[in-house]
Amino acid sequence: MKSVKTHCIILKSTVVREIDKAVTMISPDIGIFTVTAFGACKSRNRFGGKLEPFSVLSAELTVKMRGIEAEYQIKELTLLDSFANLTTSYEIVLTAQFFCEVLLKNNTAGEDRRMFSLLYHALRALNQCDGEESKNAVVINFLVRYLAFTGFFAPLIECSSCGRAFNDNEPVFMQRSDHQPYCSDCVYGDSVPLEPELRSYLNTILKIRFAQTSEIPININGGRKLKAYLISLLKELSGFRYKTLESLH
Repeated sequence: MKSVKTHCIILKSTVVREIDKAVTMISPDIGIFTVTAFGACKSRNRFGGKLEPFSVLSAELTVKMRGIEAEYQIKELTLLDSFANLTTSYEIVLTAQFFCEVLLKNNTAGEDRRMFSLLYHALRALNQCDGEESKNAVVINFLVRYLAFTGFFAPLIECSSCGRAFNDNEPVFMQRSDHQPYCSDCVYGDSVPLEPELRSYLNTILKIRFAQTSEIPININGGRKLKAYLISLLKELSGFRYKTLESLH
């Protein structure tokens, strides 16, 4: 048995056997994994309030190998951040749960530090939201980066059919059949048009840090349109039904 020290974010926490909790976490070193916190529901327990969803922790874990499977147990936890503002609004907490649900259902994290970092910065930005416009921007940023990390979204710079570079002032059409960008001459069938401002917004946020994107303005109507498109793209590509999506409509 060996020990591992890592940071983690709690994605989900479920009561089991009345006094224990099954806690699913994401770590930049381990990926997504579940531990059983024995006695976590007792009035006196060693975990305090550290096992709530969205908590950011410094953890020391013991690792026991059962064949090729690793079994993790909690040795020590230190709470680094709890993002207290996430629970002040029902819609905000559901949005945070949606971010966690995306990672849980697709389980593409592995040892990819980008997924841990993406969730951390998305929760941090959501914790600071002050209205629909800023919340839409956080959701858009999370989704476009997630889709880019998983290989389903690239900068919108040229037509996928003729290869012509897009002009700054022309709309781009996202084809629903293959989710690729087309110019007005090459587009066919069902597509989603993105005005130049929205295309510029998407291309810009992919080049900068998540924390800086709050400085890039996007109006409410444009934000709603982009959010709806990215959600439909995620659902179609993953094939999953996301229970928390009602918070985003």
